[in-house]
Amino acid sequence: MTEGDPQAGTAPPSGLSPDEPTDRQPSKSPDPGIDYAAERLALEHTWAWFSLHATQRMQLVYFFLVTVGFLGTAYGSALSDKHRQLACAVGVLGLLLTLAFYRLESRTQTLVKIAEPALQELECQLGHRAALPMVGLVQRADQEKPFFSSYGAVIRYLHGATALAFAVAAVAAAGGWHG
Repeated sequence: MTEGDPQAGTAPPSGLSPDEPTDRQPSKSPDPGIDYAAERLALEHTWAWFSLHATQRMQLVYFFLVTVGFLGTAYGSALSDKHRQLACAVGVLGLLLTLAFYRLESRTQTLVKIAEPALQELECQLGHRAALPMVGLVQRADQEKPFFSSYGAVIRYLHGATALAFAVAAVAAAGGWHG
């Protein structure tokens, strides 16, 4: 990953190397026992992993919403043209695709979460060396999480509500409910 690469997301935090200029210099002189190059490489690798999968996760949500929009339009069009079987098929397809997107989301969430402990450790080291304890962003994000505000909770609710809507739409189109 290179800094400024729009595909890679945000550039990784810097400041681990004593040779790199920073706005705030560490409070201590560099420790000769620390391999700053390896530490920086670990941070870049971890950040690239996290950024890639976090970006994929949001792209999955966007693609899911577009898919739901198209299927909702197809369902409405089929119903308005009195093609109940086609509308039922669209409802079933929507339900199946929602379940597939849910599985993809679960896997992508796991891949994002894999990087968090490593990022947390690297942030802790960076904060200690730079005398900036508030650099521990991953730890603070986990501590300051209000109810139902995580991406995972919101995305699960979105998938659940959409699956239910498609299931009800399929049953309604099949003639199971008369309104």
